[in-house]
Amino acid sequence: MRNNSLDGLVALLGEENVDKLKSSIADALVDRVREDIDNYGEYYLDPLDITGLMNEVLHDNEKKLRKMHKDAIFEITENYINDMKSYMKSAQDNKLRHDVYELACKHFYRGNEYSKDREFANELLEILHISQEEIIKGESNEDM
Repeated sequence: MRNNSLDGLVALLGEENVDKLKSSIADALVDRVREDIDNYGEYYLDPLDITGLMNEVLHDNEKKLRKMHKDAIFEITENYINDMKSYMKSAQDNKLRHDVYELACKHFYRGNEYSKDREFANELLEILHISQEEIIKGESNEDM
């Protein structure tokens, strides 16, 4: 029965007018609720109640939150330490490579082609993957 009266209303007003009417009614309701909220002296959700609820939740979960916080700090610290170790190893490796390169150059230029110094220098250069030609040119295939 109710469906029949809605069908009759739609037939009387037309589909487009029914949609406009629905929209107008919805707008009027929203405006009225907005006006009521603006003129009303209390909140639906009082900010003090929300703050109290949040404090209660924090208090109830304090141990969990502290553990999560501690775990996060530990993870960040561990990552930082690992990054620093990696950086220091890289810096030490570069320093060591540089020192070996300097030693190889020193022995290379000190000895003649068949001397022990030149032989030692060639062994060091081989470890560094640097050729004699690069030493003579004064350059290497890696930054020193």
